[in-house]
Amino acid sequence: MPQTRSNGGAGGKEPPTPPSKRKAADSETDQNGSSKSRRKSDGGSSSERPLASQSGADKKLKGDDVETHESGSNNENDADSPGEVPWHVTEKGFIYWLYRPKVVAADKAETASAESLDEVQNTFMVLVPRASESGTAPASSAEKKENEEGDKREPPNPTAYRLISLGKKRMPSPEAAIASGSEPGGIGGRHSEAIWATVADIGADLKDLAEGMGEERYTTKTRGDRVKPAARPAGRGHYALSIKTTDPPSSREVRLTYDISHPNSDEFGAVQKELGLHPSSSVLVQMRNPTLAPTGPDAPTAGLPEDKRAKLTKGELEENFGGDVKSKGNRYARPEQPSLLDRQGVELLLIKREKQEKEGLQGLGDEQSHALADLAERDQETLSDEAVLEELKLSGQDVKVEPLSGEWA
Repeated sequence: MPQTRSNGGAGGKEPPTPPSKRKAADSETDQNGSSKSRRKSDGGSSSERPLASQSGADKKLKGDDVETHESGSNNENDADSPGEVPWHVTEKGFIYWLYRPKVVAADKAETASAESLDEVQNTFMVLVPRASESGTAPASSAEKKENEEGDKREPPNPTAYRLISLGKKRMPSPEAAIASGSEPGGIGGRHSEAIWATVADIGADLKDLAEGMGEERYTTKTRGDRVKPAARPAGRGHYALSIKTTDPPSSREVRLTYDISHPNSDEFGAVQKELGLHPSSSVLVQMRNPTLAPTGPDAPTAGLPEDKRAKLTKGELEENFGGDVKSKGNRYARPEQPSLLDRQGVELLLIKREKQEKEGLQGLGDEQSHALADLAERDQETLSDEAVLEELKLSGQDVKVEPLSGEWA
């Protein structure tokens, strides 16, 4: 496991790749005519609802909580009473995954698609904060305040986002690695898998993301007219960033925990499996010291050049890493402050343990975890695919929606 300090952050840049071709799928019904998955909704996207009206579950997804284990804590370094792990939520919001098929010749653009991960050019994770302790979150207010739910911030702009490019074109997943012929291990540990990720873009309006994820056409002297297909949405849900607030600080963790609403678990298919998604999961988040060399065992296989990496002040390097690498600062740190994610060029490690869904920490306290699941379940029942497109500002485009039902397109 990489060496860490108590804090750290991330941000990196890479061109976005949005979805663009698709019709909203009619909800599937059973023989009794009841909704088998999501039903069509007359309402707008959930991102347009005021935070305070997001239900009782939303009010519980905040602050401090404790995760309990019948057989005791899963981490021998915990200093808490047996079976109790404390968590503090620093941010919550909506999470999306999109992938873009590989570039094709212009005469094949009409049939361009991906039938497996091998035919995918890029995969992205999008975080849309709704409430954050970050003073610079893309959707945050310029003025600190405490609302009645106890959140540090209530972003007035529900369409701002962080675009994160995923290495290996998927989320970390030991099971997916084994299925593809690889073995877990390496920098994440023997029974874990770690992937590199980069905060590729930060924007104030999802319309900009939608434009960047659309189809692109260009011409080269050697290969003629080429088309970069539009990206396809492959998942949508709710997320929380949390800190395991144990002592000593060296035993702490920062986690990104999510619950997926679209597709529901019954519709999970080849797309979600190959992208390393689970209906509910959590990944460990670490930030790479931007002063590390661009090559070597601790460098991403496609790491950013020095001029593209996030710039941290001397004070930020000292606080989060103990200084730069030359002054023996740590190579990795935990981004306990969400503000460290609010800049382009930060390189991240996302780490997941083998069989984590059955055996690992859930990344939230018991009440917080139930609240996250309740939010996703509510949206499964009330949000149509069209509403998901509206959230991403894609409702006016011809976007392929088959991946939201588990099918490659």
